[in-house]
Order: sequence, then structure tokens, then C-alpha cells
Amino acid sequence: MTLREFSFLYVNKEDKHICEIPNFTSIIDDLGLSTLLHSSTFDISVFLSDDAELIRYRSALFDDFSECDELYDLFVQIRGMLRDMHEINRVSGVTETNETNLYSIKQIELYIQFIKFVHEGFTGLGDVLKSKQLIAFAEIIRQVHDSAKFQSLCTETEKMLLSVANIKSVTVGFNLNAQLEPYECGLLSINTDFVKSGNIIDRLMSADFSDSLTALCPLVPTAKTFKKQEYETSSIIFMDAMKKSLRSGIGKWQSVVRDFLMSETSDYIALLPEMEYIIFGASIIRELKTHKLPMCRPVIHDKTEGVCQIYGFYNPVTALADPDTKQIKNDFSFDTDGTVYICTGPNGGGKSVFTRAIGIIYLFCGMGLPLPAKSAEISPVDMICTIFPNKAQGLSNKGGRLDEECAAIRDVFSRITPYSLVLMDETLSSTGAFEGAMIARELICALRRIGAKGIFTTHMHELVGMIDEMNEETGGGIDTVTTEVTAGRRTFRISRRIPDGKSYARDIAEKHGISKTRLIELNSGDNNGTP
Repeated sequence: MTLREFSFLYVNKEDKHICEIPNFTSIIDDLGLSTLLHSSTFDISVFLSDDAELIRYRSALFDDFSECDELYDLFVQIRGMLRDMHEINRVSGVTETNETNLYSIKQIELYIQFIKFVHEGFTGLGDVLKSKQLIAFAEIIRQVHDSAKFQSLCTETEKMLLSVANIKSVTVGFNLNAQLEPYECGLLSINTDFVKSGNIIDRLMSADFSDSLTALCPLVPTAKTFKKQEYETSSIIFMDAMKKSLRSGIGKWQSVVRDFLMSETSDYIALLPEMEYIIFGASIIRELKTHKLPMCRPVIHDKTEGVCQIYGFYNPVTALADPDTKQIKNDFSFDTDGTVYICTGPNGGGKSVFTRAIGIIYLFCGMGLPLPAKSAEISPVDMICTIFPNKAQGLSNKGGRLDEECAAIRDVFSRITPYSLVLMDETLSSTGAFEGAMIARELICALRRIGAKGIFTTHMHELVGMIDEMNEETGGGIDTVTTEVTAGRRTFRISRRIPDGKSYARDIAEKHGISKTRLIELNSGDNNGTP
């Protein structure tokens, strides 16, 4: 495989199968991932995929990052060097002087350092790499590094750099016409030694005819030979002639070097967006690993199979927000009896955390990342849609929040397919419980008939009572999950069962002393004004 054919993220570089997610930024906000998935350099949504083979390809790559801590640091340094070379290629040639032309050779040194560094970095990792793409990339670099062409480039560049850095003299040659008049000139050599004084007899009698830096006549101290004005005039004329000569001799260096580097580095630089994405994903792995949070490489099924069996999963955002607290792990599945779930439970019991965690798992799956769980078998989805009403917005100028929710629902249902995931958190809560439940019933039945997966998180327990008739209407597949309460305490565990119908708002109110008896006591003079 050649570098031009190579890709870190795509099995076939020319067949880029992506899974576009409209309104990706708002979805990231809804899932609580704004900080964890923040990136100002590129849009990660363009790399998402629902192709099982492609996800497996990336999953193997990120598995190497999970197992090898040094790999992340290596990629960060490689990215920095590629950025430098890209910037040099972009700006070189903007200004061309004798100095920039002479030192343009140092740009080749950057390319040499890059190849040597990457080769040494992958060689140092030994046999720990397992993914096809990292093994292939290391082999491509090795072949370049060991080639006769590259070794010659290293040797000759070192000589040239030494010459440029230690210029003591230059040798200029003139071609003469029949009248011994110069009609063209060129730069013969750049020398690290001074020209030595001599005479024609000494040179003729010398056995060393290769000593081209010994003059045929004594060196003339120009400052003493000419008068001051003559010296200044001759110096100006000579310097001008020298600049013109050098410009003619080395004026093509920078453009030649630039063309060479662009040819040699363009395919590496073309990998920069992929490397940015890899480093971005690896940084998430690194952070979860630092806090000893479990991650797993899932078994990936085709999206048409609709598989989802997740064991010991958690919400990585809440886990990182409070890493010292033991995280509650849950199990979850989408299956024939549960394609669309109604999620209920006590206020503050973890309904929203659970719903967001499922969205994050499917997003990580589409990215090819390890999942925040102990183990999982999963099919990717072609689209993740969220309908999470922003309670902080209140009413808009165009109407109430119910209008906005209905507009959002229409937009989502105009786009989803049987392979999509729809997450709804307290949707339709802006209207009365009965009216909201009736609208939600229509929404859930429609979602089930389309075949998409969904979670409808709500406090409207009336909706749970409609499950049997909804299943009868749609042919089944609608089920419930609820957050558990043990001895009046929230466990933040999710179970697949019918809820007991309590919203648990009462115990929150009583916790704060909001009861009829207590409020009357507060208003009496018996408590001396203290709660």
C-alpha cells in the first residue's frame, strides 16, 4: 500500500461512508457533551458512520490507543510536525531573497527529521500495535526511511546545510566571448573556506590541481587599492553584481525545494484531519482511563440487525464531573419487546442521565470509540435525534413552548428511518398531563410503526397505562424502564418494569418541610419564626 492509498479512518480511502447528523451542535448540548466533545479545529460529525465494517476498522485503531499510552503522545508530536511542514509549504516562496534561498535547504531538514522521528517512534513501540492501519502506516514510514533515496537525501542535505551555515567564499564563473568580454555567469560553488592568495607559477608547479580556492594571482586588498570614493563605488557595483549572480545561481533553490517538499509531504499533510480526529477520540479514552472508568470494545453488528445489548454502562459526563463517587452501572437492551421505551421514575432519580448515556453510547459507536460500559453488542444507527425542550427558554416570540416542541417533532419525523435513534426528555411537558399523554401516545405509536429506536423520558405516568393498547395497535415493541427506589431512597438504577405510578415529588417536598401540617406550623407563633 502506498501513502496516497492509505487512510487511518477509512477501509477504502475513496469510499468515505459518513453518517451526517443535522443539528449536531444542539444534539451535543442535549447529551451534555459540550465540554467533553468540544473541538474548535474541525467538525467531528463529518467522520461519523453507520457502516459496521468501517466502525470495526476504527474500533481496532482506538483499541490500540486504549492499550498503549505512548501512542497518544507520538501522534500529538507527529501532528505538530505536520502542521509545521504545512505552514512552511504555504508561506515559502512569498518572499525570495538570497538569504531565504540559501536557507530553504533547511526546509528539507524538517522533512528528514519528520521521517526519522516517526520511524523511531513506531520502532520504539515494538509489536504492541494490532490495528491494520497503524501497522501499515509504520511500514510505509519504514520503507521511506530505509530507501537509498532517503539515505542519500540525508547525507547530501547535511553537507549542504554545513556549507550554507559556514559560507566563507563563493566561486563564480564567467563565460567570455572572443574579445574576452563576459557575456554570462553562474555560481560554481559555495565554500566553507576563504580563497587563498597565490600566483600562476606556484599553481602551475603545484601537484594539486584540484585546489580551486587558491588564486592565480595575489589577493588584492580592495580597500587599499582604491581611493575611498572608488572603493565605495566599486563595492556597490561588485555587491550588485554578486547579488545578481547569486540570484541567478540560487534563485531557483527555494521554488525547487518547495516543489520537492510538496511532492514528498502532501500525502502526509492530507492525513492531518484524520489525525486531529484520532487525537480527539484518543483524548477521551485517555481521560476515562485516567479515572479508571471502564471502557469496552463492542461487538459491532450491521445496522439492519438492530442489535443492542449493553452491560454495566454509565454516563461518562457525570462520571467525569464527580470521579471520586462510585458510578452506578446499568444494563440495557433494545429488542423485539422493547424498541421504544417509556422511561419514568422519581424526580432526580436519573432518568435524564440514563437517556443521555444511551445517546452517548450510540454516538461513541458511530465514532468508532470504545463504549463506556463493561461489555456490549450493538448495531450503529444512521441518525441520532434529540427532542429535549429547553425549559430555560420559556416562551418565544413565535408562540409557546408547545409550538416549538411540535415543530421540532415534525422536523425529526420528516428525517428518521427504521435505523435511527430518537431520544426525548420531558417532551410535551409544557402542556397538561392528559393532553400531553395523548399527544405522546401518537408520537410513540408513530415511532414504533416507523421502526426507529426511541426513549421517551417523562413524568406523565398516565402514558404508562396506555402501553397495552399502544402495543395492540402497533404490534408490540413498546416497553417501560424506570428508576428504582429502595426504602424511599433513589438508587439511580434502571430496571425494565412497570413503574408504581408515583412521581416522588411528595417526598422531595416533605424533605424541605413542604406539607400542610408543617406549613401551618411555620405560620404559627409556636416555632418563633424558625423552620
